[in-house]
Amino acid sequence: MRSSTSSPSTPQTESTTPTSDQLKADNIIISSLAGKYITHTQPPSSTSSLLLSDISTSIILFPTTRTPLFSSAAVKSVTNTLLFLSGAINGPIHLTSLSNTTVLVACQQFRMHDSKNLDVYLLCSSRPIIEDCSGIRFAPLDVDAGGEWESVKNLWDQVDDFKWLKSGHSPNWEVMGEKERIGRGEWEDVRAWRIGDGNEEREEEAVRGVLGRYVRGVE
Repeated sequence: MRSSTSSPSTPQTESTTPTSDQLKADNIIISSLAGKYITHTQPPSSTSSLLLSDISTSIILFPTTRTPLFSSAAVKSVTNTLLFLSGAINGPIHLTSLSNTTVLVACQQFRMHDSKNLDVYLLCSSRPIIEDCSGIRFAPLDVDAGGEWESVKNLWDQVDDFKWLKSGHSPNWEVMGEKERIGRGEWEDVRAWRIGDGNEEREEEAVRGVLGRYVRGVE
């Protein structure tokens, strides 16, 4: 991980959006992806939920708007992926069985289960909770999450580990060192990227190049 402000060389083409069969019952469902770049800006309604599952070696990016896009989010079985959710969630997010993934999110409640080797850039108005997790690094979310989050007290580092009942700090999570964090300027570059031109091989190669810079453990 490094904090260079230069942008990686990636194809500048049209982005991929969820197809109509992924929009169900006022929710956005994105699942069963590998080597893909997905971006979307508007759910069917303000009460929509975001559901992500079975995703590997991909980038999921929801550009920030002035108001949150989803009332909640559930994320399950994700590996080697960048989840750039920023200020998209106006409520709780539940994450289960993630590994080698970087998450950027603002939320009212954060709960993670059965996950390992994650970097979490977080803005949370309540104490984050982890359970059955290891190798989790937290840092404050340093991107514009939208106007509704400007006055929120961020409890990103007040983490409760429900499986660590001993006195002292849990060994399952730590505060990411400042020199290891990706800076605001570079995250703004990430927000502006467009990857994918319909050629699956080129898209996967471009995605892997991006993930190698921003996701721990991805080569």
